[in-house]
Amino acid sequence: MKKGKVRPIVAFLGVTIIVLSGSSSITAEEAESHNDSTPPVPIFEIMAEIIEGPEPMTLNASLSYDPGSDSNNLRYIWSGTRGADNIEIEYNENDSIALMPIGLAGTYKIRLTVFDPSMNSATLEHEVRVIDVLPQIQGTFASRTISDGASIEHPEGSGPWSINATASTDAGSEVADCEWYLDDSIWLEGCKHSIKEWPAVGFEHRNVRIEVMDDDGSLSSMEFILVNEVQEDSNLTVYLSLGILLVAGTFASFFRRRSNFDIPKWPSRVAGEDHNLK
Repeated sequence: MKKGKVRPIVAFLGVTIIVLSGSSSITAEEAESHNDSTPPVPIFEIMAEIIEGPEPMTLNASLSYDPGSDSNNLRYIWSGTRGADNIEIEYNENDSIALMPIGLAGTYKIRLTVFDPSMNSATLEHEVRVIDVLPQIQGTFASRTISDGASIEHPEGSGPWSINATASTDAGSEVADCEWYLDDSIWLEGCKHSIKEWPAVGFEHRNVRIEVMDDDGSLSSMEFILVNEVQEDSNLTVYLSLGILLVAGTFASFFRRRSNFDIPKWPSRVAGEDHNLK
């Protein structure tokens, strides 16, 4: 064979070997990826107890990894329950961070399932107890701030007057319901009302109790007193009358004592009576 014909053949064989070598390398990587049966390792940590509140709880699974690959290309699927109810967790499959609402008390079960590029998966579950917080009562009665044991007088002028406890909160959230009691009897339902007549008219005072309930059914109460201004004026009149009677009695007693100290008159002498000593 001539020398000129050998060179093209050698060059062709070299190119063929390189192509086959590259194909073998790609096939090996695909086979390795296809044969990856090692599941990823899901990792997230939470506290055992947390106080309920309006802000969501952050779930962090950034420490999860895939031992079967150097890549950190994982997918994150979150789910959870509170008792028999499912809870909605805000998450993105490609993001290791999620947000879970904790506005209701109870025991939550949180599950994280992690997938690797080969669709291998593993699941991790944790529990957290969300502690209930009693609702905080804040409100006004006829523009007066209410507090436990407070005394609210009859306001000047006439009604209507506003009754408002909508500012009451449950760990930062709005309360579910309010009930107002007058002398231990149910009076009004709801957190906001307007009244035209003062409830204590005709009474010395009346007891008011407000009960506030949150979404968990937890209850807080507060008691205060409504005072009737007219009754206070009547008491003042009674005190003035008693004072006048006391002053009158004092003057009467004073004149009676002066009459007792009047000088008695000497008896008149009888005619012919001898006053000489014998």
